[in-house]
Amino acid sequence: MGKKILAALLALCICTVFLAGCSEEKEDIASEEKYVVSDSIIPEEKQKSIEHLIEIWAFAYKTHDLLNYNDSVAEALEFGDNSEGQNNRTKNYFDTVTDCQIINIDFSEAKSIEKNKFSIPVKYTITFNDKFKEDGQLKQGKNTVNAVFTVAENSGSDFYISDIN
Repeated sequence: MGKKILAALLALCICTVFLAGCSEEKEDIASEEKYVVSDSIIPEEKQKSIEHLIEIWAFAYKTHDLLNYNDSVAEALEFGDNSEGQNNRTKNYFDTVTDCQIINIDFSEAKSIEKNKFSIPVKYTITFNDKFKEDGQLKQGKNTVNAVFTVAENSGSDFYISDIN
C-alpha cells in the first residue's frame, strides 16, 4: 500500500512540473504578441507574423545566427560570411553585437507603402563589445535605436525586412 501512495505522489509531482512548464510556455507565446494593436492599418494576424519576424531578427543578431538573420532580411541587408575574417562589415556590425532587444514595435503608427509592404517604427537596443569600431551614430556599449523598418510580404505570404532607416 505504501508503494502505491509513493507512486501516486511521484506521478502527481511529475504532472505538476509538466503543467508548470506548459504554463510558462503559454506565457512565452503570449509575450510574442505584446505589440499587436487593434488600431493599425495592418491586420492583427499580419502584425503577429511581423512581430515574430522582428523578434527573430533581434535574437539572431544577439546570438550571431547569420543564417536566421539573413533569412529575416532582404539581400541588400544581409551580412556576408566572415569565417575567414575578411568581411569587415560583418566583423564590425554583426560579430561585435553582444545583445539586441526590441523595446517597441509601433503598429499603430504603421503606414502602407504599397500592397503588402509597410513601414513600421521600431525601437530597440543593440549592444556592441569593445572591438566595435564606432561610427557617427553607434558606439561601443548599449545603443538605443529608433528606426523605421520596411517590412514586405513575399509571394509565399512570409514577411521579411526589406529596409531599416
